[in-house]
Amino acid sequence: MFDDLRPHDVPAPPPGAMAQAVHRGTGIRRRRRAAWAGGVAAAVVLGIVVVLGNPFGTPDSPSVVPAATVTATPPPDYSLIPVNPTEQKDGVSFGYLQDITENADGSLTLLIQPGWFLQGEEAKEANGGEYPLGDVLSGKKEGTEPTEFRLDPKATVKGANVLLFMPDGDAFPEGKQITVAQMVKNWKGYQEEFGNAETDVWFRRSSDGSISSLSEQFVS
Repeated sequence: MFDDLRPHDVPAPPPGAMAQAVHRGTGIRRRRRAAWAGGVAAAVVLGIVVVLGNPFGTPDSPSVVPAATVTATPPPDYSLIPVNPTEQKDGVSFGYLQDITENADGSLTLLIQPGWFLQGEEAKEANGGEYPLGDVLSGKKEGTEPTEFRLDPKATVKGANVLLFMPDGDAFPEGKQITVAQMVKNWKGYQEEFGNAETDVWFRRSSDGSISSLSEQFVS
């Protein structure tokens, strides 16, 4: 409908039209920038949501989560204590068994006085260069007191003298394996027969402090 208009027929724009056009263009550009910023913000939020949904990786490539360092508790060592053991080689301690207490829950508590034990060349050196009687030296550690230890119900036990309580006088220098129940019975029998007594023992402890193996030291 405007094809037949001649240049001088085109009406002049009303006053202020140019300013309105400029203002309208500025508003359009602002809305476009706002829309762009909103899109970027939405993308950022989306990225945050994805990352929070998978805290160990990114949306594009998963990350390998390092395994946590866990210190495993070693299991109790129930192996029999060998003949003539040493603290360093066999991980055992020496002491004097002074009492066995049966607790209300069925567990056992052993009262042991910490001691030291030397044999062979070590005993000779400690004895001024001469072999002591039986090639053995032992004694209680100075400055120590009898200590209570819980006996593991699955503990292995070897008797040699008192813990065997053999009325005929037999003994087992290398030790004889017995059950925990037999140890308690023999201990009671020995105490009733000969009164309060103590005996030399080697014992191994678990990580929780309980005794997992016990072996009576043969005394001639």
